[in-house]
Amino acid sequence: MEEKLTALLFNKMDEDMLSGSPACILSRKDAKEIASFLFKNGVIVTPLKIGDPVYTIVDDCDFPGDCGTKQKCKGCQYRNCYIEKKSFLLSMLTDVGELQKGYFVSYEEAQKKLNIETPSV
Repeated sequence: MEEKLTALLFNKMDEDMLSGSPACILSRKDAKEIASFLFKNGVIVTPLKIGDPVYTIVDDCDFPGDCGTKQKCKGCQYRNCYIEKKSFLLSMLTDVGELQKGYFVSYEEAQKKLNIETPSV
């Protein structure tokens, strides 16, 4: 995460210089020192921007009523698995700033997981 913050700081300085806006000139070493300081003092670098799309797998049952099972049935005709698109929120992060289990940054990543878990669906 610290490397990502360093890259963000350094790249922002490059953009400012190219656009002609007055900016201080930072070396990569300076950017790394600033990133290290910020990271050690509680700055969180999220894997996505707030509102960016994330994907989750929904495992639902379409059985009319209660079939009596407490688990999802693999291969059941009433099992309905699909990928749902959501907007990224900070609540989707773990305590260490990573995306929680069950959320995916791309549709393809979620599709791959869905195919592994439910090959018959």
